[in-house]
Amino acid sequence: MKKWGILCLVVLVMACKGDRKQRDVRKLSWFETHADARNSVIDFRVPASELEGRKQAFSALTDSLKKKHLIEVRWSGYVPGSLRDSLAAETRASLVEIRGKELDLGVSSGWLMGPFDRLIPASKLYPTDKESWRISDGVATSGFAVPCMICAADTSGQIPFLAIPAKGKSQAAAMVLLDYMLEAGKKQMETKAQ
Repeated sequence: MKKWGILCLVVLVMACKGDRKQRDVRKLSWFETHADARNSVIDFRVPASELEGRKQAFSALTDSLKKKHLIEVRWSGYVPGSLRDSLAAETRASLVEIRGKELDLGVSSGWLMGPFDRLIPASKLYPTDKESWRISDGVATSGFAVPCMICAADTSGQIPFLAIPAKGKSQAAAMVLLDYMLEAGKKQMETKAQ
């Protein structure tokens, strides 16, 4: 009988060590989102041609996240067309840069988590009903992506949008990063206006 007790205890401990199931961040308070984000890793995927620029634009934010919340950001680049395949294959990325047709396909196929744009506290700093917040290359975001307010516009003059994959890991951490990014973008806009 003692052996069964020990065996059950070992099985219970092993079960607790596995990845815990991610809670739906759309149903959490902001405090709970921060708690779920702590000690996470964000896999941030951006176009390979923009990788170094995005790392530089986000460097202060990623340093702050690591210090305050123990959230680490890992960067990876993708080539045009591969993001769609990655989302279809249920990518484990936490955050992706997306725009236009890929965004439309991601929303209509259920590959993106959302709507989440108005759940981020810093979104209240922006006129979220304006086209610049809601439209990416002629495609409505429907709340499944937010503009990258600290990113430089691409060669076509468009600001990139950021989305959270539906099956992505660390969705809470991605929300916290987006909140930091939106706050920093607002500060940059105010500084330029002065």
